[in-house]
Amino acid sequence: MPQDGPGRPPGKTPSRGQRPTTAGRSPAGRRGRAPGDRPFRPVPGGGVRAPATASAPEPATPRPPEAEEETLLRWSVHLARQYPRRSLWTAVGIAATAVLFLVGGLGAWWAVVAVVIITASISAWVFPISYELTTRRVKMGNLLFREDKSWLRFNDYAVHPDSVQLLFDQRSLRGRVLKGLLLYFGPENRGEVLRIVRENVVTAEQLAELIEEEDD
Repeated sequence: MPQDGPGRPPGKTPSRGQRPTTAGRSPAGRRGRAPGDRPFRPVPGGGVRAPATASAPEPATPRPPEAEEETLLRWSVHLARQYPRRSLWTAVGIAATAVLFLVGGLGAWWAVVAVVIITASISAWVFPISYELTTRRVKMGNLLFREDKSWLRFNDYAVHPDSVQLLFDQRSLRGRVLKGLLLYFGPENRGEVLRIVRENVVTAEQLAELIEEEDD
């Protein structure tokens, strides 16, 4: 009868080719981790490193909302009604032009074309003009034209008895040709229009003063 070898616990001796049983081991594997788990990695100095996880992206910093455009003032002007005597002489001049075309033998067609061209060129006088001043822009227009310009387009202004002229940069060809926009005052809003213009138009002198202050 065979004897148990030294150091071998009493019991059955496994037969040749039979692997020892794995009693007491976890059914998930040798190291007791579930399928799909990532192993813990050793780190220098002892301990283990937890499995890497995807970090959540940092939330984007929201941009501050831009201030909404607000209307500061609206009004309309009809110059032909404000200056009836000038309007009468304007009408006489247009009629005289049409008569000259007819008498000169150019025909009614060219007379009508001449009247249309003259009327379009003085449309700011003939038709009512509507104005709107906002925190960002200057808007004006009537039946035949419309303008919409940013306050940043103007670098100076000139005050007249019945209007204020917003001037483009005169150093450019466009500024020398177009000059700017002419805002006619309403019956009782002269002071308010000038206040808004002074607050929104940065003149060349004011810009030079700001540059000097920054240099100091």
